[in-house]
Amino acid sequence: MRLLITRPREDAGLLAAELHALGHISVIEPLLEVHFRALEIAPGRYRGLLATSANGVRALNRCMQIDALRRLDLLAVGPATAREAEICGFQKVIVAGGDVDALADRTAEMLRPDGLPLLHVSGAAAAGDLKGALEARGFAVERMIGYEARARGAFSQELIDDLTGGRIDGVLLYSPRTAVIFGQLVRAAGLERIMERLTCFCLSPAVAGQLEALGPARTLVAAQPNQPALLELLSAQG
Repeated sequence: MRLLITRPREDAGLLAAELHALGHISVIEPLLEVHFRALEIAPGRYRGLLATSANGVRALNRCMQIDALRRLDLLAVGPATAREAEICGFQKVIVAGGDVDALADRTAEMLRPDGLPLLHVSGAAAAGDLKGALEARGFAVERMIGYEARARGAFSQELIDDLTGGRIDGVLLYSPRTAVIFGQLVRAAGLERIMERLTCFCLSPAVAGQLEALGPARTLVAAQPNQPALLELLSAQG
């Protein structure tokens, strides 16, 4: 299949390599552009770190205090975020099942509240209520915005040509926000009809729910909200 990758460019290259290994061709068109903020963090203030995206890890990795931060427990929402943490040199990485609820469960399983807060470095728009879920279990949580993901304003002409020419078989969508942006850009380009022949591969039911009004040919959802499950879903399509 020829598949459209909508992930930010920082994540798209690795995904394209995995798709190539499965025999697919990738077209990369990031729908979000990531802008990082300068952070000042006092590592001694925190019991551990919470990461709900690879970009949260990258924001931490840009801190001047990164050497000390790498020695803290880092609880990652899923395998892709954990892999980025390991690449960045974090020494104690704990992996959850792929969404905010699983991360809250994993945190409560692995750690005990000890008075020091957990630090959650996230984007300006964060999915779910990780802070509330953990505070209900006795943890103190501080959230710090480490980056902003800005929406693309329009499809490139190359992608429009590929879509209208029937050269895209499916699109991979990882977040409800990206699904919403994809729908907005489809409508802005007058490409609603192309949805009748596209398969949308979605990381979760919440992502798929944003596509109902577009009417894609097929909407398929990964068995678990993580990239390995999404790639398994692709493999099952032949």
